Amino acid sequence: MEPHLLCEKPMAVSLAEAADMRTRAAASAAVCAMGFNYRYLGVVQEARRRITDGTLGRVLHVDIAFTRPSALTRKHVTWRDGEAERCSSGALGDLGVHLIDLLHFLFDSPIDLTRCRVGLQTKVPRKGGVEVKVDDHAFVSGLLEDGPSFTLTASKATRPEHTGFTLALSGSRGDLVHHSQDGPVLHARTGVDWEPVKVLGPGRLADPAGEVPGWADSFVDQLHAWAGAVTGSRPPASVADFDTGYRAQRVLEELLRGGGRV
Repeated sequence: MEPHLLCEKPMAVSLAEAADMRTRAAASAAVCAMGFNYRYLGVVQEARRRITDGTLGRVLHVDIAFTRPSALTRKHVTWRDGEAERCSSGALGDLGVHLIDLLHFLFDSPIDLTRCRVGLQTKVPRKGGVEVKVDDHAFVSGLLEDGPSFTLTASKATRPEHTGFTLALSGSRGDLVHHSQDGPVLHARTGVDWEPVKVLGPGRLADPAGEVPGWADSFVDQLHAWAGAVTGSRPPASVADFDTGYRAQRVLEELLRGGGRV
């Protein structure tokens, strides 16, 4: 019996490895899923529902960001800071790959790689006198092929008081704004006034300090979806598969390849 797999992100350290994994998964009867847990956050699920049901009208622009302080708080160079880890431990490879997947997930549309502009920075260039080889701050602007324009920010060099997860959608009929420092709340409007929408019920697990609300429970929901696909109680489409992982890996590598230091 072939083992079922739940692979953490990013899928691999190179596109060639991801392609091999995808090929092997396609030839297998196993349920091979990707660990894109941010899909299961309550704010993301509610945003997707409102996009799908037309509440926002045609979404014109998305601003999405994931910021942390780890480049500021980790004082010594580790394997994470080496050139070989650009696709897994730089800000774009580690944090940005979640945002790449979320853009795909929210809009069911690929990113138009011919229209992207990428800026990569290393705001903390040395630790303990040793050079850091990966980006710790990344910015991408671009378009989805069948969707809105977007701006994407992934940073490990953000002061703790400003860190978190941000999602803002501007549509022809309405807008949504969320910042994780506000808690499990989306702010929505279809006219002039903003309305707070709570999107998280009683938590099953406590979130670690500094994590976004619902982070711990997102792993529980992800495991339930994967286990349901394995047992047949839920359709395999309820989880991100290896095709999804490969797509995110391809976008990530193209952005890193085309990104300039700023």
